[in-house]
Amino acid sequence: MEGPSIHLIAEELQIFVNQKVKDCLGNSHFDKEHLIGQKIEEIYAWGKRLIIQLEHDVIATHFLMYGSYRIDEERLDKPIRFAIITSKNAYYSYNCSVKCFPATDIKKYIDFELDILSDVWNIKKVINLIRKNPDSTIDDVLLDQNIFAGVGNIIKNEALFTSRLLPSAVVKNLTLKKIKELAINTRLFSLKFLELRKTFELKKNLEIYRKPTCPVCGSKVVRQKTGKRNRWSFFCPKCQKIK
Repeated sequence: MEGPSIHLIAEELQIFVNQKVKDCLGNSHFDKEHLIGQKIEEIYAWGKRLIIQLEHDVIATHFLMYGSYRIDEERLDKPIRFAIITSKNAYYSYNCSVKCFPATDIKKYIDFELDILSDVWNIKKVINLIRKNPDSTIDDVLLDQNIFAGVGNIIKNEALFTSRLLPSAVVKNLTLKKIKELAINTRLFSLKFLELRKTFELKKNLEIYRKPTCPVCGSKVVRQKTGKRNRWSFFCPKCQKIK
């Protein structure tokens, strides 16, 4: 799941805030018993992670490629990775990575200026981090969570198309103006992604991701795995010319 989807999950889970944990379930590999009785103080997204802040511990969930969740309704076809039960509600998660560690306020260790959806997103800091990777291809940079926290493969492809950049473009070959343009387009599409997910209209508003032809010139869209991360890229070889 990409950052916008995690933000929406966090919004749905706000009903759990200020409730106390009555029980914890799941096959995640940490002691869950000591969480019982703790109050849920805050739930929010950072990048691709869902953060559940308890009184003394933090639950951090990464939904990976195929993670899912349910509220007040358990899935019977999949094993529970982690679940929190309160006196009023139940939260179940599946096919995801869940970690628990002691902390009373994890926020002081998080750099929200790198979260693509954060109100304090810092484009200058992001540009400086991009330029510190001169030999990297831009598709890998966009998926680096230490630079673009919350950006996934859909956002990567759409931002590259809007910026008319090939996934194989190397950072050192890009002008400062082009890097800034890409950063801004990535931010703008991430915000658009969030709004479109709320109305279930994301798929029909994508320009290049999983599309057969380019919406600009009509050329066949190239689909191939690119970068060291070996993730699927969709691009128009005619419109995205900057290498």
